[in-house]
Amino acid sequence: MGKICRVEGCNTTATTRGYCEMHYRRVLRTGSPGPPGPLWERGKCEVDGCEKEVDARSLCHGHYQRLLRHSALALDVPLRQSGTCCSVVGCGRPHRAKGFCGARYKRVLAHGDPQADTPIKQVEGKGTIAHDGYM
Repeated sequence: MGKICRVEGCNTTATTRGYCEMHYRRVLRTGSPGPPGPLWERGKCEVDGCEKEVDARSLCHGHYQRLLRHSALALDVPLRQSGTCCSVVGCGRPHRAKGFCGARYKRVLAHGDPQADTPIKQVEGKGTIAHDGYM
């Protein structure tokens, strides 16, 4: 194992001039290595119901990006949730955009309607492989 950072209380491996990466960058930026740990602890996002860590201006990354793009008007609207299903009743495929699965979203773009009554073609893996490698 290599040398330990020369800042008292820091047990990280030293990389440059006896400092760990974090303390060396502090020395370059401010002239002082500062305390052994982080300068500040990340808290939780200030938007009600959001439990993500702070990225900037007391907001998580998602809410901060929303603030930059849409101002503070949309901060109370929940962020997208991963793992949600398509909004068409009975579809069950994973959500991709605007509440629809990929196939139904493409139908919305092309026809203006998700065509909920038209089934989505399911490839069953039957067929042959062509000389160029495609099925």
